[in-house]
Amino acid sequence: MGILDGRVKRAWLTGVLAGLLASSIVGCTAQGAPEVDQSNPYAAEISDAYGRATSDFERDVLRDGKIERSEYEESIQRYLDCMHTAGADISTQDQTGYYIYVTPAAEQEEIDQIDLTCTPGTRAVIEPLYVSMLTNPGNEDFDEIVAQCMNRHELADHEVTAEEIRRYLEEAAEPPFDADDPKSGECIANPTI
Repeated sequence: MGILDGRVKRAWLTGVLAGLLASSIVGCTAQGAPEVDQSNPYAAEISDAYGRATSDFERDVLRDGKIERSEYEESIQRYLDCMHTAGADISTQDQTGYYIYVTPAAEQEEIDQIDLTCTPGTRAVIEPLYVSMLTNPGNEDFDEIVAQCMNRHELADHEVTAEEIRRYLEEAAEPPFDADDPKSGECIANPTI
């Protein structure tokens, strides 16, 4: 079975979407603004995340207009510490430069409830932005750069288009690439590889 197993794809998309949803729900406006170089492709997103930050930790991370790997790591460790303190059985697994979360399926409902408490102030605004900046440094159309990755690694018998990727990711269409090749999953997880 390829890396694009439905469970893995759903887990990754669910994790990223949950982080984005949580960060949009729990925001509050902070005083001041980060120092962001306006030529940074993520300048607007960094300023927005700073305004939605709910902790001094998040604001401190964003204040200089960038997110270092060590700051991302600290946000994840703070989140895991909170989850473990609350009794959640959760771990991380590296996926092309960022983490996905591994939990027992039987405990998912309880873990989801704990997550609502532990995400704000730790990873809510940091993680989705860091992952976006890592996997799409130019802040380009994501489907386009995934298609470019598929083509660069010759994972299909034709030129894969952004529209084919969009249909696959959003509508669960047939994959327009070799889904059994692990490189396909890597292109979706991080098209910069």
